[in-house]
Amino acid sequence: MAVLALLCVAPSSLLAEDDDATLRVTFDGGDDMFLDPGLVDGVAGDPSWTILANTNNGLLAFKRKPNGAGTELEPDLATRIPTAEDNGRRYTFNVRPGVKFSDDKAGEVTAADVKWSIERALYLDSTGDGRRSLLNIVGAPRAAKLGSASGGISGIEAVDDRTLTIRLREAEPGFLKVLAMPWTFVLPNRTPVNDEGTNGLPATGPYVIRRYEPDRVVQLAKNNNWDQTKSPRDRDLPTRFNRIEVSIGVSPREGLERIRGGEADLTLSPILPSDLKRFAGRPEVQIERARPRLSTVAFFMNTREKPFDDPLVRHAVNVAIDRGRLAAFFNEQAVGTAQVLPPTYPEFRRQSVRNGDIPAALKLIKKAKLTPDELRVTIWSPRDQPVIGVSRYLESVLKDLGFKVRITYLETFVYKDRIGQKDTRAQIGYVSWLATVPDGADIFRLLDGGEIRGDGNPNPSYYTSADTSIDRARATPVGVKRDSAWAAVDAQVSRDVPWVPFANLTKSDMISSRIVADSYVYSPVFGQLWSLMRTK
Repeated sequence: MAVLALLCVAPSSLLAEDDDATLRVTFDGGDDMFLDPGLVDGVAGDPSWTILANTNNGLLAFKRKPNGAGTELEPDLATRIPTAEDNGRRYTFNVRPGVKFSDDKAGEVTAADVKWSIERALYLDSTGDGRRSLLNIVGAPRAAKLGSASGGISGIEAVDDRTLTIRLREAEPGFLKVLAMPWTFVLPNRTPVNDEGTNGLPATGPYVIRRYEPDRVVQLAKNNNWDQTKSPRDRDLPTRFNRIEVSIGVSPREGLERIRGGEADLTLSPILPSDLKRFAGRPEVQIERARPRLSTVAFFMNTREKPFDDPLVRHAVNVAIDRGRLAAFFNEQAVGTAQVLPPTYPEFRRQSVRNGDIPAALKLIKKAKLTPDELRVTIWSPRDQPVIGVSRYLESVLKDLGFKVRITYLETFVYKDRIGQKDTRAQIGYVSWLATVPDGADIFRLLDGGEIRGDGNPNPSYYTSADTSIDRARATPVGVKRDSAWAAVDAQVSRDVPWVPFANLTKSDMISSRIVADSYVYSPVFGQLWSLMRTK
């Protein structure tokens, strides 16, 4: 997938005659700035996801709420969340009437528009991790292979304008969450199978992209065809701003200076808390600290390789590390954790574990009765910060436990492939996860024995003990029971310790003083929810 280079736009372009009705945003630039829903990839909270969350809709949606509530499903273009039929392999959706595209020629959203939008996502890019569940639709693998020449996906049927059925090859309740992701946002039927992101695609949400100049600026305007009365959840949206302008290529530090100087309202860029401290207490700004992201960072341990095939050794590492010290390597952009699931998931049930207890860890190592050869350990690590510091800390802990340790550093772009090769026989190393689809199936794929392969293995722990529990959770319908099933998987993994989770990443923000603080909502899936913001 191509990557757009993001450069600078002059500060004056942020200002307009109706300046008070313009939300002004800065962004330093980065990967995945794709504003065509069919090409969106990446992970939760990416800037392109934030923009499209204000312009487009899917059949289903994640609630416009912070923290764990923001990963719960609700109807969007569908009138309700359907119940699975045919042993979990068939869903029937009723498309909400009266929802119009911003382009008058496109008319109202119909089932045919939904069908085409899902097909088009596969035609454009069938390799992205985020589209994995689309391949479970009957006929989708053939369509992905042949593209628009396939004649469509046979498992998606527009029965009439208001009725759509989707048939799956295998039951997969978590598939419903895929229909809330940005790559299934609905576009008009027969939207060209090209990157149309710079052409201002028709929108169904409160805003529409009126101007997108790669490397310079994104401008959103109110969608005049948007009728918030057509959706119960949208009736209270303020839609205060007539326009939203994103100035691209502005460094995080410069973005903060613009917010302080009244030239911007917020920034999409990551901000170091140390930079935020310079503005703490200033009346021109408001600080929003440590919003949790859908992330977990950990050390994997290869359960097939000595010494980590021994649960006693894995538990020793788990109780020996100091999670607070490890989180500190991330410049106050992380908090310590002792489990795989992040606290932003409704599945989260807090697990307790000893922390930084070297004496307890030494007792476990003594009980394991390791040979001199088994005390030789190689740590695998990407060659970038802060991971280098994290790996060196792990080295010091393992030495305290009596191991003879060396670190093998790899360039970041080859690291995952290398540790995912069976012949590498990586014993222990760094692993990180950022959600693509906010569901337990997304993260526990990295601990699923069914995913193990010779090359490209996403499960470098070679862990299989939770396979039955993972399959059970994956087959449970979305809701409280599914949440409990994934919580049970998390508890089992905590007992077996194929990973040593140590931190969840966080996001801090600064907003201008003219924004009502209570109107700032950070969605764990889509980031800043601009459509909810209003001025004082």
